[in-house]
Amino acid sequence: MTNFLIFFIVILVLALIIFWLILDYQFTRYIREMKAFYKEEDLQNKNVLKLNQPFHYGSNKCGYTQS
Repeated sequence: MTNFLIFFIVILVLALIIFWLILDYQFTRYIREMKAFYKEEDLQNKNVLKLNQPFHYGSNKCGYTQS
């Protein structure tokens, strides 16, 4: 193997490692943002359920009283 081929392989491996690290960072950032988005959406859904939940199913009492 010539020196140029060894140099080329080393540069290629380093470039692949850097590319992998960049992609890994982008995916972890994307996953973190999606978790925050769904957590915020889940909190909003829970608030909507609390506001729109006057009826207690499974009991024969009035829908606006708590059992």
